[in-house]
Amino acid sequence: MRFVLDHCVRKEALALFGGIEVAQASEFGWNELSNGALLKEANSLFDVLVTVDQKMQHQSSLKGLTICVAILKVHGNFQDQVAHAIRKMLDNQTLQVPGEFVPIEI
Repeated sequence: MRFVLDHCVRKEALALFGGIEVAQASEFGWNELSNGALLKEANSLFDVLVTVDQKMQHQSSLKGLTICVAILKVHGNFQDQVAHAIRKMLDNQTLQVPGEFVPIEI
C-alpha cells in the first residue's frame, strides 16, 4: 500500500511507517489544494490518504475515486496520539476497501 499524509499531519509522522511507502502532500505541492482537489491528485498515485481533518468526509466525495481516506480521530495533532492512531491504522484491514472514509479511533 502507498500512503500520503495530508498537510495537517505533521511530517514527523513519516518515520512511523517504517519501510512502507509514504509521502507527504507538501512534497507534491498539494498543501494549498482543497480537499476535493487533493483527493483527485492523490488518487492516481496513492492507495490511502491519512488525515486528522475531521470534516473531510462531510466536505468531500470519493465518488469515482479508489483512494481510501483514513481519518485519525485524535484530539489535536499531538505526536503521541497520532503515533498510536497510525499504528492502529496500519493494523486495520478495512483500509483495503477503496473509495471509503475510514475513521481510526484511538
